[in-house]
Amino acid sequence: MRSIVLIATFSAILASSASAQSAWTEHVFSDKHFQVQFPGEPVVSTMPYTAADGTQATKTIYSVRQDSGLYQAAVIDLTQSGIDAATAIDQAVTALRENNDVTFNQPARQNGTCGRYLTLKGKDGSTSTVSLFYRDKWLYQIQGTSLPSNADSSSGYMILFTNSFSFDVTLPYRGACFEQPAEFFTNRPQ
Repeated sequence: MRSIVLIATFSAILASSASAQSAWTEHVFSDKHFQVQFPGEPVVSTMPYTAADGTQATKTIYSVRQDSGLYQAAVIDLTQSGIDAATAIDQAVTALRENNDVTFNQPARQNGTCGRYLTLKGKDGSTSTVSLFYRDKWLYQIQGTSLPSNADSSSGYMILFTNSFSFDVTLPYRGACFEQPAEFFTNRPQ
């Protein structure tokens, strides 16, 4: 009898896990040149963004919120700005530090594009994984956040989300990512 209960429990766990996994679908945003998997249909919103050089830009946010997590892909059009990749990414990292402790900060490369991978511990108890990339004067910020009520148990889904991001075209290797390493290249405690 006990083994029947264990088998039934294990089957229920597998079924709920498979159901959660099957809800993930790839969303292609060809106008922004990327794709990413979301655990549902993303809501799209826009907001103003001020670049480091004062240029006004538009930030487009694609997001899905669930009980345990928030999944966001933000794209900032910096085509009218004169800032470079290091400045754009450094500005994003600085903004993330306002409400989070950066616990991991490492250079990254995605489809030939340079950027950063970060792990954040929110002052509210949340945990986030973040991918930042700057390509053709567009800044991409992919962030999966485990909400405070469930910060550790859903972290695998946050990694799945940020790792599912890719550009629609792979660029050839262009050498070192940045001419002058910016402050964000350091991986040190704050």
